[in-house]
Amino acid sequence: MELLEINWFTGNMVIHLDTFFPNTIAKAKQLLKLVRQWCDDETKADLAEYFKKKILEIDAEIAKIKQIYPNTKVGSKEKKQCETEFKRLQRLENKYVKYLAFLNEGRC
Repeated sequence: MELLEINWFTGNMVIHLDTFFPNTIAKAKQLLKLVRQWCDDETKADLAEYFKKKILEIDAEIAKIKQIYPNTKVGSKEKKQCETEFKRLQRLENKYVKYLAFLNEGRC
């Protein structure tokens, strides 16, 4: 699923998922509220699968960093880059987990 189409009585919206996400939790909540209100169960399931796929991709990137990190020297630029990237990926993964929770349960 690359495009998300939301149709309602007076119009519609098409969202390119890879462009919109990741986004702030507030903007994601606004969009996901519309999804829960106007989309069918199949679309909701597809969007949930999209989020799960992104979480798995991030987990794979984290695993790569975990392999590289022990082999880096203390205080090196490479070690600092690993730490920075690891923290960024953790934040990103947490966002996708929150998106999924809000889609499924209506809360973040």
